This record gives sequence, structure tokens and C-alpha cells, in this order.
Amino acid sequence: MDQFSKEYASFHAEAALMVREPGKRARPPKIPERLVACLWYSQRFLKELKTADGRPVSVLSPGVWNLEEGPDFAKSAVRVGDEVLRGAVEVHVNSSDWTGHGHHKRAEYDGVVLHVAMWNDKGTSFLATASGKRLPQVALAGTLTQPLDRVVRQVETDDYPYRKRAGMGECAELVRRLRRAELARLIMLPGEWRVQEKAARFGGWLREQNFDEVLYRAVMEALGYEANKAAMRTLAERVPLRVLREFAEGQQAGAGEYAIQAVLFGVSGLLPSKAEPKWDAESCKFYTFLKGVWDTFRGERSYLPMDDAAWATGGRPANSPMRRIAAASHWLQRTRRQKLLQTLASMLDGLNQTAARFDEDYRRFRENQLARTKAARGNAVSQACRDVRRRMTELFAAGDDAYWSRRYVLGGHRLARPVALVGRSRLDEIMINVVVPVLLLYVRQARPELEGALLMLYHAAPKGVGNKVTRMMRHRLFGVERDPLGSETAALRQGLLQLFKDYCSKDRGGCLGCAFRENLQRWMERQETGLGG
Repeated sequence: MDQFSKEYASFHAEAALMVREPGKRARPPKIPERLVACLWYSQRFLKELKTADGRPVSVLSPGVWNLEEGPDFAKSAVRVGDEVLRGAVEVHVNSSDWTGHGHHKRAEYDGVVLHVAMWNDKGTSFLATASGKRLPQVALAGTLTQPLDRVVRQVETDDYPYRKRAGMGECAELVRRLRRAELARLIMLPGEWRVQEKAARFGGWLREQNFDEVLYRAVMEALGYEANKAAMRTLAERVPLRVLREFAEGQQAGAGEYAIQAVLFGVSGLLPSKAEPKWDAESCKFYTFLKGVWDTFRGERSYLPMDDAAWATGGRPANSPMRRIAAASHWLQRTRRQKLLQTLASMLDGLNQTAARFDEDYRRFRENQLARTKAARGNAVSQACRDVRRRMTELFAAGDDAYWSRRYVLGGHRLARPVALVGRSRLDEIMINVVVPVLLLYVRQARPELEGALLMLYHAAPKGVGNKVTRMMRHRLFGVERDPLGSETAALRQGLLQLFKDYCSKDRGGCLGCAFRENLQRWMERQETGLGG
């Protein structure tokens, strides 16, 4: 059976540096400038910043990400030694890029107060602006809390601000020449590569944890949505899956998920120190239970709560952090006695057997993925994929919660109708962005014969809800005309997201300097000569 393709590595040369097989030594990654900007903006993976001349740097504010021409960040504030500097910050991969890009001659860069690069390749203490001002600089490479190759895999650069471009890209002319199957393949290849990049990212976590712990952390991160991903990941790191399972086993029947909630609320710092007078009787009773369980847990173990400032609480009420944690408690309780990856792999076993029995259906299924024709509902392989996806999704569904299905916040008013803790679209996202990559990591190490079944499952996944990135990419590639791919799948959307990450997110100058058109031209020539993958 087929495997996830690595052909995209020959299309996009930088991709080969991002993913490697387990156990093989990594080459120093060639990093995009956008990664440096993401590190500066988030301040993750950084410690003890210093200028090249040895002064300590404290970041009071990384600034506002600038999506137009000019310095990368505006309105930044940094303390350098005893002096507070306020102004713009410019980032590059190498310190020499400051002069290489001509910023030392441009007056609009006179307002830069700090230059940030991954490497100080020239070893200089200061740079100069057009007005002759000495510009301090910071090199991040020596301040990383993890090896750079692991940082590359963990930072998802497409989560960060990007410029919303209108109009077709310069590549659209070439895209129009592709036949339907060629176009589907062009988008599918980066989609398959995206899964492998995510698997490599989770593989970095595997060095310290087992597969089930990795899956637990990854699902928790996904439940945080964009605003609380980091906080949910930190929470999962502080309270390992093993600890939650052991604690839940000692609880009364029917109370396991609420005991898990109590522990996670307590460690997260979101559990109030006392009930509010305005709360209704149900909320007061529930709080008393939570506080009692948390006090018992904390008395038996040494746990310091997180700072509640780590949590973003200004989004949609239905997505409040406590509701997301409550959602997690249900699947954690439901699967507490299961080996998660083995359970998921056993479902793939059945899919493998179906494909082997119905070889003609499997051939048609694969043809459908390339031609993007609608698969027949009666196709045995397609039906088996739907059944497996449904069973996997049910593992992570929240179900009804006696308290949180009708509350947005602890102590809030009771809703007239229940609101799902996790919607179908979020579960679909978790399947594509978490379960499939972690399973790929697992089967490549433990059950390589199942990779083909996992690939089938991936390509059979429905498209789910689109987002502004995929809408923009369709317009850039296809213009204002109707999407030529027609019935889009999740795999094709993942391909559009990967192309955005590798190309369209990088250059504020639109298509200027973008390598996609040139790479696409070479790829098309290889297809014509039969040298494609």
C-alpha cells in the first residue's frame, strides 16, 4: 500500500531540512526569517537575552507586528542595561542581512532601536542606521532553551500574523495549465508533507514521553484554540496523563471526569479561592466539590498553580478555558484504562483488512483521490474510512456535562439550552492536525504496515470548515473563478495551508522574490518528462 509522499521535499528544498527520520542526525536547519519574527513576538524558547556588547535585555513589549513596508515590529519597548528603548525592532536570520537588505541606507529604518537576528554572523557589536546612530543587536541562537531543530518543528509559523493579499498570484498563470489530476496532486503533495512536519514536531516531545503522553499533550494544545494553545500545552506538561489516570481511578463511580476537572482547574490557576456570593446553589455546590478534590490532590502532591494571566479569556464565551478543560476531562475519563495509540492502531488494522479484501475498491479509491471525482457511497473502502473516522472521533468527543453544557463560566447564568463543549469542526481539526500526525509517528516506529491505511483515512477526511488562509490561497492560485478542485477534502486544505506557510506567508512584497512559480515550473517539466514522484 501507499505511504505519505516525500516528493514535496524536492519541490520545496527547505522542506527536507525540516523533517528527518527518527534516529538520524539533523542537519542545521535553514530557517526562514519569519521564524525569527515568531520567536521575538512570542518570546517562547528564549532566555537571558543579551546584546552583542554584553548588556542584558528585558522585553517589556515585543511590539506590534508590522505587515506593511518598513521595520518588522513597531511600538516595541525593551530595557537594555539600565536604559529603556522605545521604537521599532527589525529581525533577520543573520546580522549581515541588515546591510545586505540595504536598511543602513534607508531613513525609514532610523526609528529601529534594536536589531534581532538568529546569528551574529559578522561578530560585530553594533550596526549603523542611515543617520549614523549606533544600533544594538541581539543574537537569539545562544539564548534558545532547546536545540534549534526542535524549535523549528515546534513553532507553527502560520499561527502568527500575516498579510492578507488580494488578487491572483503570479503563479496563477501556470496553475491554469494543469489538468485536474495534476492540480490535485500539486496540492496533495504539500498536504501529505504537512502531516509529516507535524509528526516530526510531536517526535520532539517523544524523547521525553511515551506515545500516549504525546497524544494527550497534543490534543490538549489543540483544545486551546489559537489563544490558549500555549497555556493548555503547559497545563498538560504540568499534569501528566499518568497522574490524571491514577487519580481518577480512586474516585467514586460517575465522578472521574469531575475529579479530573478539579485537578486541571486547580493546576491551571483558574479555580477561584472561594465561591462568589452571587453564584446560584448549583454553582456553589459544584465549586465545593471541585475545591475539596483539588485540596485533596494538592495535599498529596506538590503542585503550584499556573498564573491565571497565562490564559486568554476575551474570546467567544463558548470557548472559555474552563469549558475546554471540562471537554478534555470527558475523553480522559473515557480512555483512562486504554493504551491510546494501540487502540487507534487497531482501528487501522480493520481498514487495512478491508482494503486487502476489496482491492478493486481500493484502486478506485486512490483514483478518486487524484482525480477528485466523488467516490461512490457504496465503495467498501470509502465506507470503511468513514466508519474508522467516526470511531476515532468518538474517543475524543466530550458528550454532555452536567454543569458545563449549560454554563460558559463558573458561576455564570444557566443557559436555556445545552451548548456542546467541543463542536464537530474542532473534532475534525483534532483528527487531521493531531491524531493523524501522532499516529503516523507511531506506525512508522511500531506498525509500519499500517501507514497505507492511515494515508487512506487522511485522504478520505471531509473538508471541514474553511478559514481565511485557505480562502486567500484559493484566490491566489485560482483567481476569482470557481475552485477547479470542486469537492475539496481536508487533505487538500492542508496542502493549501502548507503552500501558504512555505511561500505566501514569507514576503511582505507580495509575489516579489517568491520561489513558488519557479519551483512549479520545474515540477511541471518533471511531470511532462515522467520524472515526477
